[in-house]
Amino acid sequence: MVLHGDSSLHYQYLNATIGGKKYELSSIRSFDQLLVVGDYKARLMTDEHKVNYDSWQVYEFQFSDKKTRRFVVVGQLE
Repeated sequence: MVLHGDSSLHYQYLNATIGGKKYELSSIRSFDQLLVVGDYKARLMTDEHKVNYDSWQVYEFQFSDKKTRRFVVVGQLE
C-alpha cells in the first residue's frame, strides 16, 4: 500500500499477471484496503488509445462474493 498524497489514506499498488502479460496496477477509489495475494477474475473495462503512443487501461477484478474492484494500469512489463 502507498500513502495517497498528503492525506492519511493509502491506495494499493500491485504487480499482476493478466492473460500472460505482466502489469503494474494502482487501485481506483479503494483506499485503505489491501487485496490478499491470489488468483482473481480480471476483465478489461477501459482500453483507450487516443494516439499511438498513449494508453489508458482499467481492469476490474471480480471476487468470489461477486463484488468488484477497479485498477488502472500504471506500467507494463515484458
